[in-house]
Amino acid sequence: MPYDVPLILSLVVFFFSILGFLSSIMEKETLSRHVISFVIAMGLLGYAWYVSDGGLGVNSVPDAFLRIVSKFS
Repeated sequence: MPYDVPLILSLVVFFFSILGFLSSIMEKETLSRHVISFVIAMGLLGYAWYVSDGGLGVNSVPDAFLRIVSKFS
């Protein structure tokens, strides 16, 4: 599927941006880098949703992950 890679990348970037938000809040640093990464994650997720014609759901994530792993192994 054409939306597999953007979907998985968006979830990975989203995960790291949330960790960065929490780290920046604890260390009292600026949040600008993490806001940019969050916007990138949302853009990738929006692109994946657009390419899939709005057919993404929660069950699409494991299927996309398994298709990517099976393609590279």
